[in-house]
Amino acid sequence: MSKQLSLEEIIFNDMKKALKENEKLKLSTLRLIRAAIKNAEISKKDKEIEIVKKYLPEQLSEEEVEKIVKETIAKFGFKGLQDIGPAMREIIPQLKGKADGKMVNKMVRDLLGNPKN
Repeated sequence: MSKQLSLEEIIFNDMKKALKENEKLKLSTLRLIRAAIKNAEISKKDKEIEIVKKYLPEQLSEEEVEKIVKETIAKFGFKGLQDIGPAMREIIPQLKGKADGKMVNKMVRDLLGNPKN
């Protein structure tokens, strides 16, 4: 029993054949069709992402995150880079799902590395 090829696989195989047979017009047309299919897929993915975003928690602004980070650092008296671990243990639960962890970590490092901020 042979497997049914998808449209994309058929186009790709026809592209290879057109390339081997030096059929430039056919090859460029197939490339355009393939690009159009990919663009349609990307557009669909973008729309799907927008739908999913509606169900995710709202993200805090960088200013809101910085306020929480600074308040927590002050509340617990964290002073320097040696306090990054304990600071993150206090801050992350407050921001879980509301802010990017990498951004929070960088902010904590910057503030503890330069306490004058």
